[in-house]
Amino acid sequence: MNQTLRLACATASLLLALPACTSDTSGGAVERPAVVVRDSHGDPDGLHRYKQWNEKVGVGAQPEGEVAFANLAAMGYKTVVSVDGAKPEADLAAKYGLRYVHVPIGYDKVGQDAAAHVAKAIETSDGPTYVHCHHGKHRGPAAAASACVALGLMDPAKTEETLKAAGTDPKYAGLYRTTAATKRLSGEELAAVPVNPAYVSPGDLAAAMADLDFRWEYLKASKERAWGLLPDHPDVSPPHEARMAWEGLREMARMKDATSQGGEFMKMLADSEAAVAKLEAALRAGDPAAATASFDAAAKLCGSCHKKFRDN
Repeated sequence: MNQTLRLACATASLLLALPACTSDTSGGAVERPAVVVRDSHGDPDGLHRYKQWNEKVGVGAQPEGEVAFANLAAMGYKTVVSVDGAKPEADLAAKYGLRYVHVPIGYDKVGQDAAAHVAKAIETSDGPTYVHCHHGKHRGPAAAASACVALGLMDPAKTEETLKAAGTDPKYAGLYRTTAATKRLSGEELAAVPVNPAYVSPGDLAAAMADLDFRWEYLKASKERAWGLLPDHPDVSPPHEARMAWEGLREMARMKDATSQGGEFMKMLADSEAAVAKLEAALRAGDPAAATASFDAAAKLCGSCHKKFRDN
């Protein structure tokens, strides 16, 4: 399911379900929803790929909109951990009494240090912890599984089975390998781990890639509708999103994080930029066939670049 799409009526339903606000210890207003708002499939709205693994850990995609944080609070969650590069919506989560912890990781591995930080967030939470990445399939489940191993909540021998059930692609061999290799933390080791703040910059290039990923999701959804507008996002213009994606790629090429990757990476970046420029031109010309061809070419280039520089 596309991570940027949700039911248009969810917010209205949520407002009807919410009781009055209470105050937290700092004097701020905190929503205390008692009802879980569900989508047309019966799943908690705004929480795609949601799955509760045990009494302490739930996993899924990035919370989508206010309804998602309200649902997490209604289900008893107290902490949200993001392992994605994008900046978490910590203020919105706090409105519902949720603490955000940010532990950004790549697609190549879950290091022992990252596993320890996620484990620390789980251990110090007053209730269950929701661990997410962007799509809820790869980095999030891997980080959650690693943290569970570190806390003794999961047998390392079960991690492969767990990741496959979550939909983690086998091409991310590093995620499978490092998750299974996670070491159990002693009480002393866990006590020495600091709790990460609500936002940790993953670096300029990673942050730019995260922003590009969001725009690409809009374009992908529009392509699936024959390049039409999105019902839940009628203000999103596909040609504009293509232009913003092109601008994003251009800016990436100027970053030190990018140029340090070497000539092959920069060539792939330039080729992707050219393909997205053609996509924008085709969309503005009203040529859906050319737009689809350019989108597919850009997607293929991105996939090749990810395989070479990101996934391993």
